[in-house]
Amino acid sequence: MTDINNMYPSKYLKSEDISTPVPVVISLVLQEMVSDAQQWVLHFQPQPGVLPVGSTGLQKALVLNKTNGFAIAEAHGGENSLWVGKTMMLTTEPTSFNGVQRMGLRLKALQQPAVPAGPPQRPGTAVSPNTVTQGPASGTNIIPNAATVPFGSTGTAQQFTEVNPPPVVDPLAPQPVADGVDDEIPF
Repeated sequence: MTDINNMYPSKYLKSEDISTPVPVVISLVLQEMVSDAQQWVLHFQPQPGVLPVGSTGLQKALVLNKTNGFAIAEAHGGENSLWVGKTMMLTTEPTSFNGVQRMGLRLKALQQPAVPAGPPQRPGTAVSPNTVTQGPASGTNIIPNAATVPFGSTGTAQQFTEVNPPPVVDPLAPQPVADGVDDEIPF
């Protein structure tokens, strides 16, 4: 006997295609004709054996519904051109469609790894935002709530530690001034 899902092949993913959550990397976001209407469709980077092949012989794509579109926008921004190369978790969950309860495909933001907290504090003690505490097991010092990008830097964020301390700033030395700012104040 033939399974009903194999009787009507599709080039688009269905909830029956996913048995466990799968991380997917968006490779293309475009509009395609789906059931006589223009729909937004997500294509993913190839994952042989993970995502099924559709009736076209290519890996199946996902017709983007509003729920999944907003999930991606929340994780990666509202401009869909920014979604290419981003990873989401493709999973299934119960949903209602036209009053019928069924499983639906959902895109979820990947869980960010938890940042290890500093050492446990004794009850009744608090750490000031400027206090340097001993880091977990590595012997590094961590400055809680410290800025991770030096003032005036436009580079990527970095974490300052005992091995990689923040730059020392001489308070008496002239400091860089942003363009268009006149520091001279006439008295």
